[in-house]
Amino acid sequence: MDAPPNKDAIQVQQAQLVANAGEELFARVGDVVQAELRGTCEEYKVLCKMNRLAAAKYEEVSHSADRLATQAARVDSKVRELQPYLAQIETIEAQVLELEAMANMLDRYTKGLETKLKEVLTNTH
Repeated sequence: MDAPPNKDAIQVQQAQLVANAGEELFARVGDVVQAELRGTCEEYKVLCKMNRLAAAKYEEVSHSADRLATQAARVDSKVRELQPYLAQIETIEAQVLELEAMANMLDRYTKGLETKLKEVLTNTH
């Protein structure tokens, strides 16, 4: 007949089972923590890459804005340089309109004189 297991032997077996279960638990928790850390590290790497790309894009935009500001300053300078000439053009345009009005008035007057001359010539013959 088999002897009943010793109480100490049972406690040792239970302690061994608890120890094994504890080791397995810690190993699995460690695996979970490592997986979480790997995921976090990958997210960090992606964020770093996105940050570098964004910084490069902002640098490019900054250079474009600087070039545009320089071009705008040049255009503004040219407009200021041309302003006296634009004023002269407006003055000349006003004078041309006056001359056109005078030419039209002279044309009408000349046609009136022509008509009177024809009448005088017709009446004298």
